[in-house]
Amino acid sequence: MTWEKSRFGPSALVIELNDLTRRIAAGEDPQGLDDLVAMVEERFQLTEGQQTGVRDLASQADQISRLKELVLDAARSDGASQFVVVQRPNGANGRFVHELRRETLAKGIAPAADEESGVLRATVGIAHCDADCRNWGWGSAKTKEA
Repeated sequence: MTWEKSRFGPSALVIELNDLTRRIAAGEDPQGLDDLVAMVEERFQLTEGQQTGVRDLASQADQISRLKELVLDAARSDGASQFVVVQRPNGANGRFVHELRRETLAKGIAPAADEESGVLRATVGIAHCDADCRNWGWGSAKTKEA
């Protein structure tokens, strides 16, 4: 049986990160956390531009360490944290950017962001990419004005 790689994109990456988080929380010792770039290259079909972008990110060890710590924190959060992707316009040029974020739900924090549920949604911007995920950067994307 031949296993076919998925197309790479922010949503697929979020699914992999959340799955990795669940496996760590379940006490498994999953491969992938030690070398996140190798995990991405193994699981996804990458265009040449995407592969270059992912490898460029990997060269920044401090940011990769931060991402690993966010994955471990999410695993320890008892389901309160998850990874999400947000797509939004990036200024007046009509282009979109994808942002990879970790979202944490916290109950009972006053004042509550959502008065009905009493839940505060705190997000941490981790990384962002352009519409086809060739160009990556760390943190939230800065909005461009035209």
